[in-house]
Order: sequence, then structure tokens, then C-alpha cells
Amino acid sequence: MKKILSVATTSALTLSLMSAPVAIVSAAETVTDSFSIVMQDQKILKGVSSVKIPVSFDKDVSFTSAKLKFSARIHPNGSFTANIKGIQSALSADSGVTVTQGDKNSGIVNLLKSDGKDYKAKKGEVLFYLNVDFQLNGQQATAIPEGTVFRVSLDDFDVADENGVAYELSDAVKKNTASYVQVIPEKLSENISVSFDSVTAIEKTVKVPIKLKGSMSSFRSKYSVDNGAKITSIEIEAGKDFTKDMSIGENAKDTLTYINGMGADYKFDDTIAYINIALPENAVSGQSFTLSANYFDPANEADVPEFPSKNISSDIIYVLKGDIDLNNALKQVDATQVLKESLSMDMTKKSILGDMYTKKAESSPEIKETIEKFGLDRLVEAGRFASDINADGKVSAVDATFILRYLLAVDMNGSDYSWDDFFAK
Repeated sequence: MKKILSVATTSALTLSLMSAPVAIVSAAETVTDSFSIVMQDQKILKGVSSVKIPVSFDKDVSFTSAKLKFSARIHPNGSFTANIKGIQSALSADSGVTVTQGDKNSGIVNLLKSDGKDYKAKKGEVLFYLNVDFQLNGQQATAIPEGTVFRVSLDDFDVADENGVAYELSDAVKKNTASYVQVIPEKLSENISVSFDSVTAIEKTVKVPIKLKGSMSSFRSKYSVDNGAKITSIEIEAGKDFTKDMSIGENAKDTLTYINGMGADYKFDDTIAYINIALPENAVSGQSFTLSANYFDPANEADVPEFPSKNISSDIIYVLKGDIDLNNALKQVDATQVLKESLSMDMTKKSILGDMYTKKAESSPEIKETIEKFGLDRLVEAGRFASDINADGKVSAVDATFILRYLLAVDMNGSDYSWDDFFAK
């Protein structure tokens, strides 16, 4: 029987594996969703017949060996085929890790640390590349139509520690691990753009609008979010002329399709839908997530594919409401820091949060990543937003008072007492 290993119990998980050629799944297999594989989406120009996809972990992971299985196919079905032709190690000889492919074109990749000791892979460190080529009727294809999308998927990933205890990524993680390769023209349309708002989340659920500009008669699209967050649903903007012609995938709640019922171009110029996202339960203040389109494939009324010149991802930063010091807990010291921030802004027009967050980044990988990805100013903006308790557009002594009153109410009513309860009175 498979044992389930929760995210909470695997924060310090150290992985190691048996020798690569041997199947590493055992009767004691443990299913985990504490980490995942990252495969970057790729855009290739028409005429290109192969692509190299980097593969890494989304968290720091230590291992001695691993066995992964990938597959490639056109998405959705079509005449062209994709084939995992080979692999290429990205690790130096000093790492002591060998990367080998199973049977030719099998999609199986084996990692093995020769001395049996752990290799400590860093988050985002490229381990190897998948070399994928595209074929038509068994011949290498060099004229794949623009708009064609291929999906390279992770089918299996098994690991085991040095004591022989086996681990396997959960089906949910494997299902959502893929790279989408889209064939695009050399010239992109300046008249079409897809974008998302930047969002500061003070709760672990968030709704992000999809904004579309440009004229088209149809499009198909797919979206994803990183760092363990999940898309739970998409809500189409109601009451618009395009609403009836837009649909969400029946089996894939992260896809959105539009087909104009009259076959004519429709001019979009605003929000078309909202993506609902659940952040991981173990998300911490200052942690960030990126929402992006894996692909957006529009066509005009002449059935000519057009591709947006701008495809802007969304930065989502989570901060617990009132947690201005990003300690992932609301305490009296937050009220004190709110007062200091308010005083500094009143007297010098400068925030004290930049220096505070820069120092915190030294001990917090989540805060460090957020600053590296989105910049210190964006994190300061998120911290101020989350500390503006009365939502009057500024951080002030009033917000500090609210925090102190809320903490007193929690002491009196218990830990289940919420900000909604506080403002309901």
C-alpha cells in the first residue's frame, strides 16, 4: 500500500536513490507532493525541427539517484509527432552525477551519484536537457504550421533514500508537470496582447483577471502557476458579447477557448475572464508566485494564425494581513513597525521596509526569490498593501490600532477568529 507523505511533513525531505538501471519503486513506496519537476515552456520559429528543454527541481532536493520518464505528443491531436531523441547532462563532472537515457527514444532518464552520497541540487539548477524533435510520417519535420503546440509531459518520477525507502511524485504533481512547445512566426502581432494584473494576496486564495487586447475570431489558451500554487477554476466575464462563444476545458480547468459563432473577428479590449488560484497551505509572507500563459494561440477571420507580441505574466505576492515585518505571524511588533513606517513616510517620504526586507532575504529563500524575480520595490508595495488594514490607501497609526485590537479579539475569541469576524462587528 502506498503511504501518503504530506507537504508539512516533508519540508526537510532528503532524497536518495538506488542504482539507475534498476526499478526503484518498492512495496514501501511513499507518495509525496513536497516538490516537483520544472520544465520551461518553449517558443520555436517555423522551420525549426527540434528543441532543447531544461529540467530542474522547484525546491532544493538532495539525491543519490533518480529515474524519470517523459513523453511528448502534439497538443491536441494532429498529424505531426514529437519524439524525445536524446538527453544532455547539465551537471559538471565534479558533481559526480551521471545522466543517462534508457532505451533509445524511450523518454527514460536515469540520474546516479557514483559514490552513493547525496548530490544537493539547488532550486532551479538545470540537471539535464531533453532533446525533442518533430516528425511527420517518420521524417524530420521542418515546416510545422504556426500555432502547433506540443506537450512534453512527466509520466513518472521515482526516487529512494539510501536506506531503500522509495518515493514517488503524486499523480496530481505529475499531471501538472509539462512543457508546452509552440511554433510561432518570426513576426509577432503588435496589435494583440495578453496580460495579468500584479496581485498582493492577503489570503491563500486569489482571483487574477486575464486582460486581452486585439481582434481575432478564435483563440485557444492554457495557463499555469508555479511554486506549488494551483489553478482551481476560470470564470468567464459575464454579460459580454463574447461570453457565449467562450468556454473552459471540460477536463482541464486551466484552459480557455474562444470561437466566434459568426466566424468574424471580435475586438477585445478588457478583462475576458478571471483565474482562481489556491496558494499552498504552507505559503509564507513574502513568498511569490508567477501566473502565465503556457500558450495563447489566436487566429483571425481569414483563419490566419496571429500571435501576441506581449504576453505578460502576473506576479502574485502573499503577505499575511498586517504582517508588515514578514515573520509569517501577526504580533504586537507588527503594530510597532506600522507606526515606524507611518512616521518615516510622514517625515522623510521614505519607507523603512526596503532595508528590513533586504536583511530578511538573507535568511528567507522565499523573500530572496521574490526580490530577485520582481524587485524590492514590488515587495515593499505588497508589505504596505497588506498592512493598510482599513484600506484607505496609506499605512498609518490607525492601522496599528486595528492590529492591536484584532490581536486582543483573537486572545478573547480563539485562533479561529478572523479579520472578517473583526470587521463584521
